Amino acid sequence: MQLTELVSAIKKAKKLEMKTIVCANSIEEARSIALLKPDILLCEPTELIGTGKTSDEDYILKNQSSD
Repeated sequence: MQLTELVSAIKKAKKLEMKTIVCANSIEEARSIALLKPDILLCEPTELIGTGKTSDEDYILKNQSSD
């Protein structure tokens, strides 16, 4: 999904009083998406989404400490 589509989707969901959950592939992408104020923001590599696998510890620590 392109960022412009995501902006529209989040706005529409908020208008309909729906909660939003958005996945980001990287810290940089998460920072951009955070500006849109989704209700929940998950940072996970695309290749792991829906697999039941977890990211390595280094990836998790980098995302937790991101400001």
